[in-house]
Amino acid sequence: MEIPDDFYAEEVFFKDPDELPKIFEGLEEKNLKSIAACQETEASIDHFYKKMKHIEEKKGNELMVQEQNYKQTQKSIIAANESHLELLNRNKVTVPDE
Repeated sequence: MEIPDDFYAEEVFFKDPDELPKIFEGLEEKNLKSIAACQETEASIDHFYKKMKHIEEKKGNELMVQEQNYKQTQKSIIAANESHLELLNRNKVTVPDE
């Protein structure tokens, strides 16, 4: 079996095996920084969702109050119209038939 000439032409990241602990230490440091950044991002997202939920609940409550006010206002208008019609009917001037 023949081996191609470039078979062993891989890039070597270290020349001395004693360099491996430093390489792994650097990689571990990068990983820890990435993990910390992800945790910070996750905390920010959680905070954002909690704030949005609070806003939605507040808006929902405000909407419910506005709907109740609207219904009460409609009832008041209907009652006022009925009172107005009743007053008009009471004060209606009748013209005798000739």
